[in-house]
Amino acid sequence: MAQFPAPKHAFQYIEDRKKSEFPSNDYRYSAVGDVGYYTQFKENQKITKAITAELAGRKVSIQNGDEAVAFELRENDENGKLLYFSTFTTFEIPSSILMVNAKLYAVQADGKRILL
Repeated sequence: MAQFPAPKHAFQYIEDRKKSEFPSNDYRYSAVGDVGYYTQFKENQKITKAITAELAGRKVSIQNGDEAVAFELRENDENGKLLYFSTFTTFEIPSSILMVNAKLYAVQADGKRILL
């Protein structure tokens, strides 16, 4: 089997719909994430804002995260085991996920991870 290089972008998070395309009473409005839009990949969006995260219990709230394509919870460091991810700026980490040594990252369109 041929070997292929790792993709240059974090395509696993791409969303082909935008929240703004639906009225707030449409079920799709709440199904579409807040980030990870196809335009962010097309424009190779870089994170230039200072993103912050607040953790209250297992609820995560991200501020200034609109330039990210996803938020990842990884074990130990940016190359550690992926524990959980979200394309929403507010989400809850399931109780089955161990938070010991977990670190939260904002993911840029090109796959670069920024520790929050």
